[in-house]
Amino acid sequence: MRTILLSALLALVLCATPTFATVTTWPLVLKGQKGTATVYTPQVDSYTNGQIEGRGAVMVQPASGGDPVFGAISFTATIPAEHSASVIPIDKVTVTDAKFPPSVTTGTISSFKQELSDLLTAAHITIGADLIDRAEKNTPLKTDPPTILVRYAPAMLVLIDGEPHWKSIDNTSMERVVNTPFLLVRERGTTTMYLYGATKWYSAATLDGSWSVVNSPSATLKDLEKQMLEQMKKDGREAPTTPTTMPQVVVSTAPAELLSFNGEPAFDPITGTSLLGATNTESFVFMDIASQKYFTVLSGRWYRAVKPAGPWSYVASTDLPADFKKIPEGSKYDAVLAYVSGTPAAKNAILDATVPTTTAVDRASATCKVEYDGEPIFKPVDGTTMQYATNTASTVLKQGDQYFCCDNGVWFASTSAKGPWVVSEKRPEQTEKIEPSSPVYNTKYVYVYQSTPTVVYVGYTAGYMGSYVYGPTIVYGTGYYYYPWYGVHYYPHPYTYGFHMMYSPYMGWGVSVGYYGHYHGGYWGPPMYRPPYYGYHPPYGHYGGRPVNINVHNTNIYTNGARPGTRPMATPAQRPNTMPSAATRPTQMPAQRPSTMQSPSTRPTQMPAQRPSTMPRGGGGRRR
Repeated sequence: MRTILLSALLALVLCATPTFATVTTWPLVLKGQKGTATVYTPQVDSYTNGQIEGRGAVMVQPASGGDPVFGAISFTATIPAEHSASVIPIDKVTVTDAKFPPSVTTGTISSFKQELSDLLTAAHITIGADLIDRAEKNTPLKTDPPTILVRYAPAMLVLIDGEPHWKSIDNTSMERVVNTPFLLVRERGTTTMYLYGATKWYSAATLDGSWSVVNSPSATLKDLEKQMLEQMKKDGREAPTTPTTMPQVVVSTAPAELLSFNGEPAFDPITGTSLLGATNTESFVFMDIASQKYFTVLSGRWYRAVKPAGPWSYVASTDLPADFKKIPEGSKYDAVLAYVSGTPAAKNAILDATVPTTTAVDRASATCKVEYDGEPIFKPVDGTTMQYATNTASTVLKQGDQYFCCDNGVWFASTSAKGPWVVSEKRPEQTEKIEPSSPVYNTKYVYVYQSTPTVVYVGYTAGYMGSYVYGPTIVYGTGYYYYPWYGVHYYPHPYTYGFHMMYSPYMGWGVSVGYYGHYHGGYWGPPMYRPPYYGYHPPYGHYGGRPVNINVHNTNIYTNGARPGTRPMATPAQRPNTMPSAATRPTQMPAQRPSTMQSPSTRPTQMPAQRPSTMPRGGGGRRR
């Protein structure tokens, strides 16, 4: 029945003939006899010789009532040779692609594309020149290379968020580093450190020292390991596996990535290209025969060097050797096509990043709770006159004398930093101006679409989860390092590097299989919006609680009505949801996924918490 309704609605709505003002006001509402279609402010991705390419979100609201249906379109448009400096009329619009929920048939979508193209062309719409300016300037994300560490033997990267912060583990003589996803401990009053990884304990006198396997761990270490494994089992997560060769330990207190080869780099030719692909590494490393340079991709960004040891420098996807576009789909290297300008994989990834995930929030029952580490402390939000709270796991923004909290993709408002909070019908006015250098940048991708006396329709696009469109491709993370909050609690901010983030069209962003499958003893992170973690002793072990979803494109944070006061809508399910749940943080603390969404305010971070156990190499995945 729903399929019939949507088919009829899309056909009839788009046949309506609206009347527009000279200057188009966005969102653009198209009213028909059977319902209303709304086209939101388009994003112009490129402008060349009078031709615009862009994308935008759309909403279809049945006249008969019920929840609106959201989707996304990509389009091309032409503009006249002479036009105003501020307002540009559109001569012709062609909707090249569209995505809607699976309930909308392929035939309906095809008809929708044609009819919407005709309607928008006939309407003589305009766009602001500022949209083209933004396209030409590109999103100001950082592309500077992180520290790229190269090893010619199996190795594991232990990433610490700055200098280590030690906190006591309750009921033991041990203390642990709270600002790392690894279990890194020591006896209080001593300097020898113990690290759990690859199903073994390692020890070293200093972080940058020589780490060796502990053949006879103490009873205390064994107990910590037992508690961690029990927690993993409770959460339904697979136990770590022991690799054939124990990996070297590489520690970094700054953003870094590890390129680990099993011996000197070995390569295979890639069919139909002049590229060679490295075969003895978990990373994607290529040799371009023509230029004799090495290329690697990290969080969607490309880097090149004249030798594996570096130095590495950024190269735009548009400047890659042409043969990268010729990497065969279905090959073991095809996952990188999503980061290569002009490929179908890259275009699909961008469109996926545009489709909003939406929900209806009940005004009466939706709740929000904010906890601070002391009294609220605020700092400026770059690009705006707003401020954000630094000493909380929540995203709290201050605009004038009003406060907003972005909690699990829902905007709440209050006249006090401490609440009480009510569902907001709007987001802060300056949200769109937030710059990537701010740790709350991802909130600009959380929207309020419309409201009724009982519900507010909200949604977010992939940027909220750290997946950003950067020119003709997507990347992961802003590239900025955000200094965390250290107090009684530790609150981390989003990360870009350190976990070999890779994109799959089937499962979104995920962590390298090898990173987890072989070396890591279990991860602290929540599978999806889990409550903030408190360690063995609540005043010390709080790791922040900015929960993470790496499965950007098809996990709805409101799935099955998990968040109180919300109900899922007809949101696009771009790919089958097959991403297994995350491994747990390697300790005993209560990290189980709640049966209902009951977390204090949380915000997603770039620190990964999910991993595929068998993410396929072909079809856009990763290999083991």
